[in-house]
Amino acid sequence: MSEWQTKIDFSREKRDFQDGEIELKELVHSVINEINRVLPSVEKINSDMASDLECEVLPMFEELEEYECDVDDFDNALEYLYDWADTSLDNKFGGKKMCWIKP
Repeated sequence: MSEWQTKIDFSREKRDFQDGEIELKELVHSVINEINRVLPSVEKINSDMASDLECEVLPMFEELEEYECDVDDFDNALEYLYDWADTSLDNKFGGKKMCWIKP
């Protein structure tokens, strides 16, 4: 089992979206809030990864919030977030990874 260093949790909002209780833009906004919440912790762990999160991943979600988007657009941005989060920090199997994205 991996040793996650941080956690992003937008599971309640995701469930609300799937149940039709909130719009996609509200889900996107909750992801942005979670990214901004963990950025200071990520910066302390690995400044390069914090830069990647802030300059590459976060802008994808901000663009989705600003313009019309669909579920495919959201899923594509989410894939980048998952890839970023799953980065190994010690190159060991089951070792330290940056961030757990709560399903």
